[in-house]
Amino acid sequence: MKRVLIYVAIGILALASGALVARLRAQPVATVPAPIITPEVIPVDTPTEVTVTVSISDARVIPTGVNLLRVNGIGSPTNLGRMYDDGTNGDGSPGDGVFSRSLTLHEHQPGAVQLQVSAAFRGILRRSLSGVRNRDLEQFDSRLWQRYLTISTIVGTRKIGFHVSHLL
Repeated sequence: MKRVLIYVAIGILALASGALVARLRAQPVATVPAPIITPEVIPVDTPTEVTVTVSISDARVIPTGVNLLRVNGIGSPTNLGRMYDDGTNGDGSPGDGVFSRSLTLHEHQPGAVQLQVSAAFRGILRRSLSGVRNRDLEQFDSRLWQRYLTISTIVGTRKIGFHVSHLL
């Protein structure tokens, strides 16, 4: 008798877990585009302010649930903090669906920084992830890099028509 009750209990649990899995699979999908990272190149051994933005038009996004992640070489993410849509922390305009985060990176080795966005949406149990975006870390002559930064600052957000490699 005990065996029958155990088998019935196991059967009920299996059905319940199967229904839960089916419900999770049937969840609506929300997509997050890959972030935009500026500047285009990050110099090695120079503290550099980096701004990361992502446009999320889905009205279900939870404004305080958008995070910036750094992905290491084996694919493990580290949360770098919340992204904002309130006009602060590198965000241009509050409430426009463009989330931003400014941070200073000071890397010591050439290579790449991999960044990704994680977002929470109302009615969806799992967070949605963007694609991973890479930003190159390059070694530059510090005098030339300083000249490039000065020109970039003067010109502002307009495309200046040349890359750091043109200064070399």
